[in-house]
Amino acid sequence: MNSSISVMIVDDEKPMLEWLSILLEEHGYSVSCYGTGEQAVEAGLKDMPDILVVNVKMPGISGFEVLTQLQESSPGLIGIIMTAFSSVDSAVKAMRRGATDYLVKPFEVDQLLIAIEKAINERDLKRENRELRKKIHSKHSVEEIIGKSRPIVELLEKVRMVADKNST
Repeated sequence: MNSSISVMIVDDEKPMLEWLSILLEEHGYSVSCYGTGEQAVEAGLKDMPDILVVNVKMPGISGFEVLTQLQESSPGLIGIIMTAFSSVDSAVKAMRRGATDYLVKPFEVDQLLIAIEKAINERDLKRENRELRKKIHSKHSVEEIIGKSRPIVELLEKVRMVADKNST
């Protein structure tokens, strides 16, 4: 069940909001809907969703700007861009702004569901990767070396200095 996963949908087309809301709720997601980018940013900054599904062209701020503003507060936010006016430039812009997927309207239900599942899996893998890196780093930390003799203390100081360098 996906009920613990919250999805914010932002689109100025009410029928699209209603359709996506029903669809995602039927698949177990917790859904919130907004008709403007400004409303979405205000709500998102108070209660950040796990996933943002946002239309590009809307009155006021664009979907790109909504994604950018919300990701500044929550870098792990999953952003899925949707548009009826696709172009290579727009797709590249979406990816550069941190979107995980780019859907061209009208799209199939499965396209959205797959985009969401793929993004969730990617997010979970990144989290697991970070946690494993922390474990490895703490396991092999210089601070775990025990020694108080002068040669060991000097050696550890050199190791710390070298470890901070980016040379090969």
